[in-house]
Amino acid sequence: MDRIVDLASYFASRRLADDLLRREGAGYFTRAESDGLAYRLDERKLSAVLEMGRQSISRLRPERPPQAKDLSLCRRLLRRDLIHDLAVNLLHTGP
Repeated sequence: MDRIVDLASYFASRRLADDLLRREGAGYFTRAESDGLAYRLDERKLSAVLEMGRQSISRLRPERPPQAKDLSLCRRLLRRDLIHDLAVNLLHTGP
């Protein structure tokens, strides 16, 4: 049986992430590898943005809080979008 996926948390999180990228830059969502040669997406900051998005939606719609399956999908979508945005940003600011 098909089910409808609630992407409200994703869109709220995406707006927050876009604001942070504009204000703080791409470095906000990255952390350097131990060898200093590469960067990774900082999962703690990704989780914090997702949690803020979830809280925002829960306040707007207390009768329908986001479900765990929906939040899992939102996490994957936001992670993919941020990796894409970081790659694009690196291309624009390359050597």
